[in-house]
Amino acid sequence: FKMFKIKVISADGDKVNVQIPVEFAKIALTSGKGFMKFDQIDDLNLDIDAILEMIESGMLGELVDVESADGDIVKIVIE
Repeated sequence: FKMFKIKVISADGDKVNVQIPVEFAKIALTSGKGFMKFDQIDDLNLDIDAILEMIESGMLGELVDVESADGDIVKIVIE
């Protein structure tokens, strides 16, 4: 089964790695985005609807690869 992976490396040195099944990610993203409560992600104002569309279309690989001006790195991958 496919996995939804989020990797956050903050400029302060904090690291977050989340790996959940894609089907759970679709439910969580649709029902309020509650599990994505990381300051680095919230600050980027990611288009959750666009991410959901990519997941629904069956896209694999890196969906998001962002480095903010503060040096925070956020990657979202489907594998």
